[in-house]
Amino acid sequence: MRFFILPLIVASNVAVNAQIITGFGVDYTNFTADRLKPATRNYTELGYGFKRWSALAQFRTSTGITEWTQPDWLAGGRIEYYPYTLPTDSLPFDALKAVNWRVTVSAQWTQSDNARFRSEHLGPYSNDHWIREIYQFKHNKSTFWVGAGLHGHLGGWSLLAEVQLAPYSNLDTWVYKASLYPDGREIIQDDYYYYERFMRIRGAVTLRKHMGF
Repeated sequence: MRFFILPLIVASNVAVNAQIITGFGVDYTNFTADRLKPATRNYTELGYGFKRWSALAQFRTSTGITEWTQPDWLAGGRIEYYPYTLPTDSLPFDALKAVNWRVTVSAQWTQSDNARFRSEHLGPYSNDHWIREIYQFKHNKSTFWVGAGLHGHLGGWSLLAEVQLAPYSNLDTWVYKASLYPDGREIIQDDYYYYERFMRIRGAVTLRKHMGF
């Protein structure tokens, strides 16, 4: 009989301490690659929290077509751990003292659109030919992040501010240049690939609603 009672006690304890988490956030991502531009995105969250741990799925709010200069993520998942609770006795205002402040460390995976972006140009006619140029760009599909932040929890609401780093990202570029003649001949001038390794730096603020069982 005890083999049936013990799992039931454990499950009951987990249910009492568990919370469903929903959230909405905004992040700002910058890149160490000079050709890439900073990007700001909105996202939503849905997850589950238990004691000092949280696991959440994230979904980006669509903003339309993204250029290759602003690599985008579509969805992902993350795990958070709260290793340390900050003392509040020395804080200046009672409102700040009422908040449960915790240091947060996180690991996150995001999935991006790794379709190849293509840009093709046919230059003006010069002497006896046109200049044809093709550029193609492709970002890695999966990105892994690690980071730390500050998490403030009051009642059924919380606010998380964090900074994350993705040290291993790459950009695959193909460059093609040729002289195109009226008779159909095409003389290649450049045709090469190169891979650029860069880091992503992400700052995010997330507002969450916690719903206990």
